[in-house]
Amino acid sequence: MEVVVGMISDILVNVIADIIFWLGLGIIVWLAVRIAQFRFMGFFGLQTHGKLIVYLSNLWQPTTGNPKSCVLSGHEFRVTRSINSLFGETPFRLPSLVRGLVDSFWIREKLSITVEASPPTTKQVKFTDMIVVGATPKNNVRRYYLGAGLPYLAIVGEQAEPLDDVFRQVLTSRVRVMKGEQKGKDIPGEYNFAIVEKICDEEHGTTVFMCAGFRGDSSWAATEYLVRNWRKLQKKFGNKTLAVCVGVPWSEEYLDTYEEPKVVASFPI
Repeated sequence: MEVVVGMISDILVNVIADIIFWLGLGIIVWLAVRIAQFRFMGFFGLQTHGKLIVYLSNLWQPTTGNPKSCVLSGHEFRVTRSINSLFGETPFRLPSLVRGLVDSFWIREKLSITVEASPPTTKQVKFTDMIVVGATPKNNVRRYYLGAGLPYLAIVGEQAEPLDDVFRQVLTSRVRVMKGEQKGKDIPGEYNFAIVEKICDEEHGTTVFMCAGFRGDSSWAATEYLVRNWRKLQKKFGNKTLAVCVGVPWSEEYLDTYEEPKVVASFPI
């Protein structure tokens, strides 16, 4: 009898110990997720609206075809995979036993995330928190903000006026400072340049990230840089606005695989 009682006592002790262990692990994981969520949402400015639109460049020609049509470049279409990795998985390593459970309620349940092509005109922009991919020749959302004078950096040749031919090359692979003490200064270097910038749109109460490159591949590289390095940017700039000029070594060939760009210049704004 005493042996049976002892065995039951040992089992109960083990069960209680397991419950305490898993409860403690659950609390630790919950706290880690909450802290990561707080930093993530704060950096991307997503606490208010709960809605994010990713605007890709639209290669549709304004002078021909159905104005509701859209054409996406292959490189910028890759952005959808990058964005999915950004919002779909927790930004830290977890044991496989709890990884899937945590990923399932990481960010997606808190946000409405859509990926859309740039609208045909700036009047059709939906103002919410957004990530804008591509320069002004093919992205009217970027063109709207350039016209509003909000970007700190611009690819040389970007303009607020629409083009009849979006394939006419008007850009130069240089980046120009548009504001502040260095206004009008060009950032030198033999690079396929791109811009990663965080803008506060006070008129609409939104946060806008710009990932604009000289070409489609550098716009994709800028977006991928943001996805992979947002923690470093958050650590350096906090939740404030920022502008970063990045570049990969110049080549006539388009990028086939992601190559970590060099940070050529960065500005708190």
